Amino acid sequence: MVVSDVIAQQLKWRDEEDYLVAGNSKTFTESCCRLYTNQQLDDTNIFENGILNAFKITRAGGNAPLFDQMLMGINLGGGGVVNGTTLTGSQALRKYSVTNTMIANGSVGALANFFNTAPADTGVNGGILSHAGLPQNFIVVNPQFNSVLMIDNNGNSTYNALQAHITKRLTHGVTGQFSYTFSKTLGDSPLNIRNQRDLSLSKSLLSIDRPQLFQWNVSWELPFGRNHSLLGQVPRWADQVVGGWQLASAFQWQSGVPLSLTAGGTAPGTWISTLSYMASNTANLAGRLPAGFSQVQKGNGFVQYFPGLSVQSAPTPNFGGDPTLPGRFTNFQVVNSSGQAVLTNPDPGTTGNTAYYLPGLRGPSLMGFNASLSKLFRVTESKTVTLRADAINILNTPQWGYSPTTGTIGITTNIDSTSFGRITSAAGNRMITFYARFDF
Repeated sequence: MVVSDVIAQQLKWRDEEDYLVAGNSKTFTESCCRLYTNQQLDDTNIFENGILNAFKITRAGGNAPLFDQMLMGINLGGGGVVNGTTLTGSQALRKYSVTNTMIANGSVGALANFFNTAPADTGVNGGILSHAGLPQNFIVVNPQFNSVLMIDNNGNSTYNALQAHITKRLTHGVTGQFSYTFSKTLGDSPLNIRNQRDLSLSKSLLSIDRPQLFQWNVSWELPFGRNHSLLGQVPRWADQVVGGWQLASAFQWQSGVPLSLTAGGTAPGTWISTLSYMASNTANLAGRLPAGFSQVQKGNGFVQYFPGLSVQSAPTPNFGGDPTLPGRFTNFQVVNSSGQAVLTNPDPGTTGNTAYYLPGLRGPSLMGFNASLSKLFRVTESKTVTLRADAINILNTPQWGYSPTTGTIGITTNIDSTSFGRITSAAGNRMITFYARFDF
């Protein structure tokens, strides 16, 4: 639905006899559509097959019968052959250096993927399942493939906006356009399906959402030289020097990109408590975020975006007296200036309670102000020389968190990173270019 109200009105420009005819328009826009999504069918299953329950038992220091069945007769990492009595499957997993980190940090999706793909003393990738007499699709539907996607149009997005536009027609050497957009973009993220059983968890702000955008471009013929208000009586030879200069500018300001507060590692298989091995998880909001916590703050050799928030080691879970797991536990939590936990890791088998793109959490806004000055000198009727100077980012305003090479946002928002809140990239150097052109 689009409703437009276009008004043409006369406005005073310089005096009672000179008027500007300005075209002013306001547009209200709402749109939605059905979008293609890539739904991962080979996601790891941890519910119906009992892996999540066995994982919790093992993490609490107990012995899970399912892991005895899966690892019976297997020597996991040289720690001994699992026999179900003197060495249980859960004990072997807690001893093995590859799997005990997954257990300590709650990475149940990663452990399920280990069972599905690792040879683990069988000589065959995924041989644990067939060794235990379990079906090959015990964990994923199609184990013969790395990935199986179902492409359909069950995704959607909605865009609502107020768009205002003003045009200054050419009078007295000045012309320009000014526009303002206030909008909101919601939708399903096709690359971040957080739970195949509940696709609504993937609905949030989209990465392209920019609530506010203001921009202008203005061109002005400077009022110097013959037939102008200043130096209008100069000789023709002098007018070649002082007259005909054109000044142009372009300005843009827009809201920052929406940010995610993620939990877990940054490589596949190291996420803390995701339901899926394929998708990253978000953090749990355990306390109130302080007001104005997202702002650029320069430190000694670094730039911080979340002043007042810091990371510290999370409280060690109850591992049932197991001597190995506490030393493998590396989870963090984010605390406020009073030391109270604000962001924590979700429990194994759960998704974080924050949206993938958290409303109100954005990167630094972007601003650009460019200008140019040019002058055309006529040598003969068919020969001209043009001198021009262009200034890009004339105010030398840094674009914090933006990488011009990759187009990504360089702000660490993973709560399990020691550099949480650090801005790792910036762009926006001032650049001035001079050039001359001869036309004949």
